Amino acid sequence: MISVATCPEHSCTSGHPIKVTNSEGYLASLVTSSSGCGSDLCPWVLEALPGQRFNLTFRSFVRVQTDAKHQLGGRFCQRLATVFERSSQVSKDITLCDNDASVVRIMTSSHEEVKLKLYYGTQGNPAYFVVHYQGTSAVSFYVAPIRDGPPDPRQAFSFCKYQADQKWPV
Repeated sequence: MISVATCPEHSCTSGHPIKVTNSEGYLASLVTSSSGCGSDLCPWVLEALPGQRFNLTFRSFVRVQTDAKHQLGGRFCQRLATVFERSSQVSKDITLCDNDASVVRIMTSSHEEVKLKLYYGTQGNPAYFVVHYQGTSAVSFYVAPIRDGPPDPRQAFSFCKYQADQKWPV
């Protein structure tokens, strides 16, 4: 069962990040607007197992209204989230503009920890959306054929997907 991350009442009063350790779920703007969890003050921090990464997908439930405060290239836009990878110090703003698709694949993280800040709009222009996060394996390897002579570039490689709880006989 995939669930929406929640936090206990008054969790955001300390100003500390809210850690999420589930490998898959949703972060909802409605939770952020009602509790403060996931905001600038208390961002969500996704933590995966070593070697895992997160696929992040954004789904909006409303269109950006034409009275939105920001305009990019003649389009009305609204910043809805910021994704920050601590170890690489890279951040990315997620902006939705009028006529954009309602489902957008944001990124695959390059590290096992990702911080997200959700912006839920204003009272006159609320933003209703979720970010789907899903932990994936980043470890792949190929099995080279055993044969004599130089490698054949037409030879296909076999890829395997690693799972943290999987055991491999040696």
